[in-house]
Amino acid sequence: MISKDYLPPNTPIVSNYIVVDDIAAFTLFLTSTFQGQIVSEQKDSQGSLVHANVRIENAILSVHQSQQAQDKTQTSLLIYVENVEAVIAQASKYGVTVKHQPSDNSAFEHTACIADSWGNLWWLASYVGK
Repeated sequence: MISKDYLPPNTPIVSNYIVVDDIAAFTLFLTSTFQGQIVSEQKDSQGSLVHANVRIENAILSVHQSQQAQDKTQTSLLIYVENVEAVIAQASKYGVTVKHQPSDNSAFEHTACIADSWGNLWWLASYVGK
């Protein structure tokens, strides 16, 4: 990780910023499906979660609670995992839709694509070698 005076400790220069309508459910999806770790969180005056930074391996996803429907964002992420099928099985507990079934590609990767309940696409890949 790069260390700069203007960065919080152990923070990458670029991270995804995702705005969702149920941050508690989304962070549970991230921690359960991808073994994400909540590294920081902010709550409002009523104690409700409004922002969280979730580390997945060497990446940080910044997640924010939507205040209005038009604030929500959707994104497409590529994540390398040890076992594509195992991640799909775990993610299925959270209502994902498989968009592309697992298959091998010409880049020597085993890949699949799932869509979560918030409209994000997760491209799963595992390098299988030449």
